[in-house]
Amino acid sequence: MAVGDIKEGERVRAWLDTSRSLGWCVSAWGLATSVFIALTLILGGPSQADAAQSAYSAFLIDHGDWSCAYPPAAFSHLANGFSVTTASPLYTLIAAAAGKLMNFGASFPFPAHAMLGAKCSHAFELVASWTQESNALALMVRVGFIAWLVLAWGVVFFLRTCGRGRSGWEGTLLLALASSAPVFACLESFFHPEDLMAMGLILLALGNFLRHRFFVAGLLLGLGLLTQLFTLLAIVPLAVILTRKERFSFMVGVGVSLVIVAGPLGIVTLGRVWRALALGTSRAGLNHVKNSGGTVVFAADFHGLALFLISRVAPLAASALIAVFVTHRCGGLVREPLRLVSLVGLCLATRLVFEVNAFGYYYMASVVSLLLLDVLRGRYSGQTFSLIWLITLAYSSLSARRLSDISLFR
Repeated sequence: MAVGDIKEGERVRAWLDTSRSLGWCVSAWGLATSVFIALTLILGGPSQADAAQSAYSAFLIDHGDWSCAYPPAAFSHLANGFSVTTASPLYTLIAAAAGKLMNFGASFPFPAHAMLGAKCSHAFELVASWTQESNALALMVRVGFIAWLVLAWGVVFFLRTCGRGRSGWEGTLLLALASSAPVFACLESFFHPEDLMAMGLILLALGNFLRHRFFVAGLLLGLGLLTQLFTLLAIVPLAVILTRKERFSFMVGVGVSLVIVAGPLGIVTLGRVWRALALGTSRAGLNHVKNSGGTVVFAADFHGLALFLISRVAPLAASALIAVFVTHRCGGLVREPLRLVSLVGLCLATRLVFEVNAFGYYYMASVVSLLLLDVLRGRYSGQTFSLIWLITLAYSSLSARRLSDISLFR
């Protein structure tokens, strides 16, 4: 390597390490957010594909029909034969609050409760018709940008906990994430803001974990679990590396979040939200989507219990084994930021190994983890950006749109 290249690299690193003012940081946050929103909108997002998984329940909650927000599985279908899988409840509640505040579709009368049918048999079908008439769904998907703010908050909090915040690293990392296709694809290709929210909550939890606030970390991961089930892949390794006393505090935090949110919500939805929480959109992910696949599990053509064990139980078991192995090899050093992010990022990536279908936004958690590792090491790696581009080429927006036409309610 030439001497000039070394000096240039040192100047770049010095610029990244330089402490920044609050005004600079706010400007960097705003720029990254603008880039994320602009790329999503320019590429045709936020997508309405899969939006029904959270939006229909949100509209029903917004209009006071809590009991029908999560109808029985037998009635979660539409007239065209598509089945709507309901998402875990936390993002849905946020969307419902935003819908109430913004009054989406107010010019068209919402279906009366009496019209929703016995056991809410016509709820989703009527809501689907109402969203088409009122254009409310196109407005509701814009609420998904809130999820980016949660992710950005988690990134900033974690970096500042590790001593990398309030510097050039903070702004450049947010900008790199905002312009990474696997990240904005969560809204642009398919509509899964809950993935972004869950990753943000995981990072907030990791920051508190490093500060030895294990109860708070558990609370945040409980909220993540109420947002997206892949949060379990972060809970398992953290629970393994804690001592017995710390683990108790941590798991109590997880339980408190679940009880506070899922308890009352289960009462008003007649317990049906617990089914959505237990299965979430993962129930849809267990289906073999036509023209999708692209995984070893898909090619093996597993079905039923075998598919559930491989796609959902195996990642949890693998995460536990990985955490036990790493703890045995590293001991207390596993709690250092670099090793902790490596461990949690690897466990989150086990989802990709055992998944039956593959979509670009599935790689979001891995991209966030890899870029965070680059920042913690003090250098951005060309290998990380090459991987992001390979994922982008493999799961382009055009390919995703073709799939969205086929699997609107995957």
